[in-house]
Amino acid sequence: MEFDVILSKISRETESICSYEFRRADGSPVADYMPGSNITILLPNGMVRTYSLTDAGVKPDALRIAVLNQAVGRGGSRFIHQNLKPGDVLRVRGIANSFSLHETARRHILVAGGIGVTPILSLAKHLESIGADFEVHYAARSRREAAFVDILARVPFKDKVTFYFDDEQQRIDLDGILSSFVSGTAVYCCGPSSLMNNVTSKSGHWPEGSVRLDSFEPLDGNADDQAFTVKLASTGQIFDIPPGKSILRVLRDHGVCVGSQCEQGVCGACLTPILEGRPDHRDRVLSESEKRANDLMALCCSRSLTKSLVLDM
Repeated sequence: MEFDVILSKISRETESICSYEFRRADGSPVADYMPGSNITILLPNGMVRTYSLTDAGVKPDALRIAVLNQAVGRGGSRFIHQNLKPGDVLRVRGIANSFSLHETARRHILVAGGIGVTPILSLAKHLESIGADFEVHYAARSRREAAFVDILARVPFKDKVTFYFDDEQQRIDLDGILSSFVSGTAVYCCGPSSLMNNVTSKSGHWPEGSVRLDSFEPLDGNADDQAFTVKLASTGQIFDIPPGKSILRVLRDHGVCVGSQCEQGVCGACLTPILEGRPDHRDRVLSESEKRANDLMALCCSRSLTKSLVLDM
């Protein structure tokens, strides 16, 4: 569901991070949402970007996000920092959640890196509100570059949060944090790919589904990506997918309607059944067992390990 919002407030969190507060343009209240949720914003310049919400999601008075002004990126964050101002009306493509809390977990370990703290803050606020057992590990280059430190460093979070700042020679000890799996424990991580890859490798002995990842980085293609073809089972149409261009983009360029939201492999809106071929999964939505089944793929980011794919669409 899409709706219009008004940018009501901009706050500077660090030299390069601002938080943005949106309220519904029609004056209606914001619906409750699950912690870890995100919104997709249709920017005035045509860009579509997805950002995590920072609140717990219960009776929210607004939608709040935080955006890092990335000097090297795709341009969305620069546009937001340089052009948006209070009073601007923007289109939002609903509220989605691909980073939900583990329903049966009794203990929660939250790991954040840099701007990846945004969904982690949402989870922490919710867990605190229900009296859950949790801990937060927050790594950043420096204290002055870390958003929301003032919130996480004071009651009720101060005794549950450990900070790690590179310029203070503090390194996050993932070996210690993830060395032993305790039944009923779940891990949530959001941050740069290097951090998430480390969490994945250090938790390889944990049961499937006990570690959840959320990415704020686009899943870029590899330099050695190969071209392949995609066939639509319903029409028989065949499309060439070149290196550097997603299946989603090629299909849309040829007038094929494909549902999507984040276009970064994190929301699952474009998951599509596969009838033939073997996909190269690059999303952060499907579980490892779902990826091994090879019967669904995210068209916005995943590619093919075979010369062709047949999609059930």
